[in-house]
Amino acid sequence: MNCSIDEFPVIRNALHPHRVQIEAGLWRSLHDSGQPTANRFRAGLALAAYAAQSPNWTEDDAKFLCDRLLVSNPDDQRALRSHLRPLAASLVAPLELIYRDSTVRDPIREAAAHTLADFAGGDVSRVARLVSDGTPAQFEILLPLVLRSTHRGMATAELLKLVRDKVGLEADEGGW
Repeated sequence: MNCSIDEFPVIRNALHPHRVQIEAGLWRSLHDSGQPTANRFRAGLALAAYAAQSPNWTEDDAKFLCDRLLVSNPDDQRALRSHLRPLAASLVAPLELIYRDSTVRDPIREAAAHTLADFAGGDVSRVARLVSDGTPAQFEILLPLVLRSTHRGMATAELLKLVRDKVGLEADEGGW
């Protein structure tokens, strides 16, 4: 599938009735490092819709999809995340690694924060841990999720625990 991000869902949906016939070819494209990266990525996007529960997914696939998503045009990332949403649970771990990797450029780490907000935003404890590890820009992206959460008290407690653990303070009944 050689198409723009806007054309992709139209083509993917048109091919949906034929997914059984094309799935093996999509897996070959995704796993063939000799294929152009864009073709591999589009194959992965299609497979996310056609075969999200397949046992064929690997950790390398998740890393590849995350890497491609995060280096994509920022204007396209929201749409790409929607195409990858069926795989969200398997993408969170590699996204967290990128989010925390200080050797990765800041725009990529911020894109990881946006993606984690989208894919893991409902897990307030996880988001609280991410907030505590983030750069100031990542903090600004994720903190609103904690503040708007219906589980705000739990998130606040998690953040306090993380702060105490980081600075080595012992929790006592009277507060700090």
